[in-house]
Amino acid sequence: MKYLTLLFLLIAVYPARPQTTVNGETKGPCSPAVIGSNSTVTLSCPGLSKEELATFKNLLNKLLVNQLTREEAMDKFAEVLNHIDKLEPNNSYGNLRTRCLLMGDALLKYADSRRPLKPPVTNKDDLLNYNEWWKENDFGLRRTLFDDIIKLHDELSAIHEVDHPLDRLLNDAASKYKQRQQNVPWALEMPQAYFMSIDDIAQMGYRFKSLANDLLEK
Repeated sequence: MKYLTLLFLLIAVYPARPQTTVNGETKGPCSPAVIGSNSTVTLSCPGLSKEELATFKNLLNKLLVNQLTREEAMDKFAEVLNHIDKLEPNNSYGNLRTRCLLMGDALLKYADSRRPLKPPVTNKDDLLNYNEWWKENDFGLRRTLFDDIIKLHDELSAIHEVDHPLDRLLNDAASKYKQRQQNVPWALEMPQAYFMSIDDIAQMGYRFKSLANDLLEK
């Protein structure tokens, strides 16, 4: 959780202005608490990213430098907070949560689209077709979604949002990719040992949806 604390020393700037005691109620993704006659303002901003927090801090510093009256300053706060309150709660997680849901749906849809194409295996020719189907499951994912999967996973890791089953699936995919580059003939002959399975791909989808539920609770 991120906090900004500001002390308005307006008594020294405006000696003729009477002191008042202000008590504030906090709510929302970025909420002010104004307590006491010295007007100490504490902002709790769990819904802001580091970049957004820096922007907000700069705005607050400008308010102090311009020596606005307390009423003018609080009006400005109200404008900013009104904008933030219109954002999705816990906005720093909101975008990731939505992307996790979309990624989970995309992976499950991809797996569902590939399952009906699985050929029956009754003879050697069928086995060749089956192996081609297995390899294409992996190739198709890497052509379309895999770069976005890695990017999203890295962003989640950066905020310490970890899903160990997903980590294992991605580590296994990376290991298989490396091994098949080193053993091309064997990889073509036995793709089950060197390419992601359709079940692994579906499991990735379920793991991203599970992460989305975890982020909902932040």
